[in-house]
Amino acid sequence: MLNTFPFITLAFLTLTNQLARSQEKNILELYKGKHYSEERTSRLHSDSTFSIYFEVSYDVPESVDEEHSHLLYLTISSSSLNKGKIYNIPKDSSIIKAEYRLKSIWRIGKINSEVTGTVEIVSQSKKEIILRFNFIVKELRTNKTYRYDGVRQFVKRRSD
Repeated sequence: MLNTFPFITLAFLTLTNQLARSQEKNILELYKGKHYSEERTSRLHSDSTFSIYFEVSYDVPESVDEEHSHLLYLTISSSSLNKGKIYNIPKDSSIIKAEYRLKSIWRIGKINSEVTGTVEIVSQSKKEIILRFNFIVKELRTNKTYRYDGVRQFVKRRSD
């Protein structure tokens, strides 16, 4: 008789992982919902370095204390970027650094979090960059996880 315990355990772990992933919010899809908005900014600091600021906000008009924003900051060394290359966060932190923040009436600033996953350079020119995100942000205090899964275009602008 076969021992089915390893197979049952593997099936349970797979199902648990899929369930957890389905309950994660994909931040890049929230803008489609009512009362959500999205803001994208990119700033050139030099010919070889720029930063990306990406914010998804929730705000119900004439309502108090519910507004909040998910903020993502990326600092990118563009001299090292290759189109089509997939960069690992945090492994490739000498090229791309990521920081997550949560802003609300109750708290603002850097959240003790882990950002893990990948960023692919879909295309890049002197004026814009298109990135494919596939990573998870995990708030270490609350164990909440947020997914960034999708493609976004950022127009590069000179810093003032």
